[in-house]
Amino acid sequence: MSTTNGKRQPSRHLRGYGSNHDARRRQVKPLVDAGNAICSRCGNPISPRERWHLDHTDDRQGYIGVAHAFCNLSAAGHKTARRNAERGLRWSRMWYEPPPPGTEVAGVIYGDNGKPI
Repeated sequence: MSTTNGKRQPSRHLRGYGSNHDARRRQVKPLVDAGNAICSRCGNPISPRERWHLDHTDDRQGYIGVAHAFCNLSAAGHKTARRNAERGLRWSRMWYEPPPPGTEVAGVIYGDNGKPI
């Protein structure tokens, strides 16, 4: 499967969604359908009409429970934003000068003065 940037995405199984995940989701589904599930991210009830995810731990070795789809995807977005902020911007080309400190352009990292480090 391709993503919007044209790169191939790892298989569903390699991303943690194999037969074990499907079986665990089937186990939890009656609880959600009965309206008795609580979101592991925000702590609010999950309505049977809402989209929900079986939420992985950050290391993807286990589960933290069921979560609203929005809460789970928001957490993933925040994690990605933190990682990008720590790493700095990565540009394919110089979009404007001077680049923000820590920006990487074609493998070159720019410092506070706008010059390569």
